[in-house]
Amino acid sequence: MLAKAEVLLLLPHLKVQNANLISSPMTWGFPAPQAFAGFAHALVRKMRARGVEIELLGVGIACHSFAPQIADGGYVKQLNLTRNPLGSGGEVLAIVEEGRAHMEISLVLKLAGEVPLSQADADASDGLAAQLMDLAEAGRIAGGSVLPNAERGRYPARAWVLASTEGEAMVSAQLKRRLAPSTVLVARDALLAAHVADMRQQQAEATTLDALLDLCALHHAPQLLEAAAVPDADIDPEALEPDTVEQKAKKPSKVEWTTRRREPGWLVPLPMGFGAISPVYEAGQVKNARDANVPFRFVESVIGLGEWKSPFAFTHFDEMLWHFEADPAAGVYRMRNHYVPKTQSTND
Repeated sequence: MLAKAEVLLLLPHLKVQNANLISSPMTWGFPAPQAFAGFAHALVRKMRARGVEIELLGVGIACHSFAPQIADGGYVKQLNLTRNPLGSGGEVLAIVEEGRAHMEISLVLKLAGEVPLSQADADASDGLAAQLMDLAEAGRIAGGSVLPNAERGRYPARAWVLASTEGEAMVSAQLKRRLAPSTVLVARDALLAAHVADMRQQQAEATTLDALLDLCALHHAPQLLEAAAVPDADIDPEALEPDTVEQKAKKPSKVEWTTRRREPGWLVPLPMGFGAISPVYEAGQVKNARDANVPFRFVESVIGLGEWKSPFAFTHFDEMLWHFEADPAAGVYRMRNHYVPKTQSTND
C-alpha cells in the first residue's frame, strides 16, 4: 500500500572526482552545503520526471575522505592546475585558476511522497533508494564527476519509512552506524553570535568577520615555566638594590609554546548561501544570464561558522540535515542547519 509519508534515504560512499574546492572569494576547502542540496534537488526533479512524486525536505552531508589537489610544499599551499590545449592558431591559452579535490561522501536525504508503508512493500522502498543511487552515480556534485562505486554491494543505498517516534530513534541508531567512520557537517550560528558579543565587550568595533577568524584560527601562546635561580657572574650583588638583586638572580629556565583554538571542536569558515546586492530583475532583462526564463538577481557569498562532528554526536538524524531558506524581501538565500550541541566538555 502506498501512502503519503516521510522517508530517510542514505546514498553511501559516493566517490567524487575533481569537485570544486573554491566555494567563495574568501574560503577554499570542502564544497559548500548548497552544492550538495542542489545535487539532491536535481535527483528529485529527475525522479519526478519518472512519475515518482517526492519532495526534498533536507540534506545531510558526511565526509569519509577529502583530498585537495594541491602542492604540499610547506606553509603556503598551491593549487595543482591543468595546462589547456593550444588554441586553433597554435597559441597558448591562458591558465584559469580553479581548485579541485577528490572526495568520498555519503548523503542523507529526507524526502516526502508516496512511499510504501507495509512490511510487504519493503522491497519497493529499497527500489526507490536504488533508483536514486543510479541517478547519483550518473550526476555531478560541486562540478565534480561521481564515479561508479565498485563496492556498491558492500555499501548499498538504504531507505527508511518514518512512521513513528520509536521508529525514528531506531533509524537514527542505524544511520549513525552506517555513516561511521566519517565526519558530519553542521552549522554553529549560535556559537558565532555569542563570540561576537564576547569580543564586543572588549572591543566595541569588533565585527562578525573578526569573530569568525578568531574562532577558526590556531592561537600560539608562550607559557613561562617555573623560573630557576641562576647567578650572574657579571653582576656585583653588593652594588644593586635588594629587589634588583632578587630579579637579576632569577631567569626563566624554559618557555613552552602552546597551540589551541578559542573553542573546542573542528570549526571551519563555511559558505552557507548568498546575500543580494541588487534588486530582482525580470526574466530576460539581464544580458547573458544563465537562464533567461527566470528572474535574476546579483548576489555575493554569505559565510558563517561550521563544524565537523562525529555521527555519534547526534541524538536525532534531523540534527544532521540542512534546509533551504529564502527571504527575497531581505535578500537572503541560504542554507540552515538546526544542530544544537549538548553541554560541551574539554574532551569534545
